[in-house]
Amino acid sequence: MANLTQNEMKSLYSLFAKMDREDLDHAVNLHNLRSRKITAENAAKFSIGDIVSFTAKNSVINATIEKINRKTVKVRDNETSLKWSVSPSFLTLVS
Repeated sequence: MANLTQNEMKSLYSLFAKMDREDLDHAVNLHNLRSRKITAENAAKFSIGDIVSFTAKNSVINATIEKINRKTVKVRDNETSLKWSVSPSFLTLVS
């Protein structure tokens, strides 16, 4: 589900090939900022009490959201009552 074109990916590869350590450190910081923003955007799609599903241990788990943190969402498995801490990017809204 990449948003970049093949030419854009080639340009990135070319830019990375020219980077020194300072440039790479800056690129890592930019990556981390963007990654946190995407995680926050994904978490904002959910509310406490929502029923969600995710895959763990080769099975689909349906769970209820109990708490939304900056990086993870705390959910309780609807069948076993086990608690999970899941990245919001792995959750799908069921109802």
